[in-house]
Amino acid sequence: MITTSEKFSDNILMLKEHFEEFSESGEKYELYFNNTHLVEVKLLKRLEWRPFRKIGRLTQGGVSFVEQKIKDKDPKVWEHYWQGF
Repeated sequence: MITTSEKFSDNILMLKEHFEEFSESGEKYELYFNNTHLVEVKLLKRLEWRPFRKIGRLTQGGVSFVEQKIKDKDPKVWEHYWQGF
């Protein structure tokens, strides 16, 4: 999960280079680097939460960064993750 919240000290600051600023058609993405942090958890999206919409895109470096940070994490649904706080 990506957030701009610094509320939790284990959120990991990402870099501007982790985000594409524009789509392939030249439109600016809604989600671009803005003091953006990675929540170090592998969250599952429920199908009931549809429709999903794409608001941003990670660069290959951003994808590698996220994969490296969450590779050993067990997948969780939001409700189970949030209950831990």
